[in-house]
Amino acid sequence: MSRIWILTNFVLLGIVLKIQSTTGARSNSTKAIFNTTAARLQVSKGIYLEICDKTLLPKDPTRYGKCNATANTTLIKDGTTTVEGDETCQPGQECHLIIKFQNPEVTLDLTVKYNQSHIKGYWEWTSLKIDGTIGGLSISPDGNGDMNVTPRPGYTTKNKNDINCQRDNTICAPVGLSWTCDDEKFQSKGNLNKNVVIINFPGLQLQPFFARNGSTQALRFGANWDCDPLLSVPLWTGLLVGLGLLMAFYWAVGMISSVNTPDKFDDPKGKQISVPTAD
Repeated sequence: MSRIWILTNFVLLGIVLKIQSTTGARSNSTKAIFNTTAARLQVSKGIYLEICDKTLLPKDPTRYGKCNATANTTLIKDGTTTVEGDETCQPGQECHLIIKFQNPEVTLDLTVKYNQSHIKGYWEWTSLKIDGTIGGLSISPDGNGDMNVTPRPGYTTKNKNDINCQRDNTICAPVGLSWTCDDEKFQSKGNLNKNVVIINFPGLQLQPFFARNGSTQALRFGANWDCDPLLSVPLWTGLLVGLGLLMAFYWAVGMISSVNTPDKFDDPKGKQISVPTAD
């Protein structure tokens, strides 16, 4: 019973720490909401955009290395920012959320889709294209502004059943739920010559609202589907290693407690021990 109690406390402690780190990272920030009648995007602070020298970036687009930024800016929502998009999101069709910033002039075009033949019951963030100019350098939606929102579809690329809705994989969530991910980063896709764009959404929350049975969902965020699991790999590793050490400790204590003291000469009816004292 004591072992189960200790393991339960380990799990509960991990869950509490995870919840505290998740909520604490977003509660003290100034949020900005961009929404239409069909989709809604929220960030905890300004969206950070930078153009980097490709030669200093790792080849794997999911491993964001040191960026030798030739230009960067923070996109902040103000009175001049406009939001456009589809009036309704229809299943099977692309749904756009277009955000236009004026200072600097940068446009973000987000595309989401509910494709039942791909992931049944889940909507996906399928595309992000950036158009504009920062620091005298242009960002083209057909070039370095075409962002890789799905670096890897999942655990494998051969079976759609292996699709993984987590960070650095497919961005997807069940219909009616919102996708949340703190410090969600995207990098330009394709074989570019030099300038690579990296965009960072702090405290990201995104949800499209699909029309079903002639009616649409209420225009408010549903329950969140977070990109990071409640029990992450490091936490599971710590729990399993701790459990292994605990079991080894109990085994060692049991082995030591099973050692008996020598009783060969403890029989009072047996032959007495004779110890000569003279040389």
